Amino acid sequence: MTRRWLAVLALAAGTALFGAAMAGRQAVNPWHANAAAALVVIALSAAAMGSRMRALFAFRLRSAIVAAGLGVAMVAATHVGFLLASDLFPGLHGTVAGLYRDIDDPTPGAAWTLILVGLIVGAEEVLWRGVAVEICREQLSRTWVAVVAVALYALPQVIGGSFVLIAAAVVVGTVFTVQRLAHGRLTEPLITHLIW
Repeated sequence: MTRRWLAVLALAAGTALFGAAMAGRQAVNPWHANAAAALVVIALSAAAMGSRMRALFAFRLRSAIVAAGLGVAMVAATHVGFLLASDLFPGLHGTVAGLYRDIDDPTPGAAWTLILVGLIVGAEEVLWRGVAVEICREQLSRTWVAVVAVALYALPQVIGGSFVLIAAAVVVGTVFTVQRLAHGRLTEPLITHLIW
């Protein structure tokens, strides 16, 4: 199987698996479902990207510091945005509380939560800012690469059916994709995403 077909398989399988995890989050432990999806995504993405994967994780201290600062700013903006949006949309608070209930019972514990978040976020970055961007840039302009990568990132949330998560995926997905395209690496969006 060629690397291109492996990349297409990684995108299709990752989107389907993360989408299924989101759709079934009330019936199946979302930590386990997303971690299983992440493991499959990382394996398929690594096979598809091959030696190019190493270059995507090059580290530049100055860029990493900026990425960390952006992550902190996004956390603050998310909290402020939630407060403002809660005034405009009275049901938002209950919707978000329900999303947190889906992942809070049972919780894997602090150490496992950090490990699982790292695994899941890493898989998301490798798939949608790594594989998706690499496939799209062969065919599309930079603008369309960004549009398609963000749309693919939001698709599992569409499958999951939560408007809040769809909106969040579009907004943060745009930030992470712009970072990827600006730096040519996954390191910066990974750092920002982990902090957020």
